[in-house]
Amino acid sequence: MTSRRRGESRWTDRRLRYHFSGLAGARVNPLAQLMAARGHHVQGSDRSFDRCENQELAARVTVLGIAVKPHDGTAVTAGLDRFFAVPVKVRGFGTFPMRAFALV
Repeated sequence: MTSRRRGESRWTDRRLRYHFSGLAGARVNPLAQLMAARGHHVQGSDRSFDRCENQELAARVTVLGIAVKPHDGTAVTAGLDRFFAVPVKVRGFGTFPMRAFALV
């Protein structure tokens, strides 16, 4: 097994740039924290942060090195390597296992 430095994966030798949409969510937030802990450059956005809700969580992820961006689409740029979003829950659309995760 080849040894890797922090932030390197078996697929690439560089740190990737991630954007997580819905950063305050119970599914997205742990993934963003994991990628930051592995040394990747992580940013994210959430409507609740823009509405000045969940400010404690926004402060906590900032301390972990995750940049909190506006949830208006301006943070999604060509410089990103990965964009991660979870579709919003829509009444009658199905439960969590029935909804899809999107990795673009």
